[in-house]
Amino acid sequence: MDYNFIKEILIDEAKAQDVNQYEIYCMKEKNVSVETLADEISSFTSSDIGGVCFRCIVGAHMLPLS
Repeated sequence: MDYNFIKEILIDEAKAQDVNQYEIYCMKEKNVSVETLADEISSFTSSDIGGVCFRCIVGAHMLPLS
């Protein structure tokens, strides 16, 4: 996932909608787990988790869009 690309799209859309107060939060996490038994790999797992959150203030209300 290209977070910079997504960020630019969100910023452009916020400007187009005349939204001046907003927050963009990006998160990415990688996990690797290896288990061994008798000097051999018995289990291997790998995961990538990520997401983007955009929230803004419209009028007097904060609107979370994630």
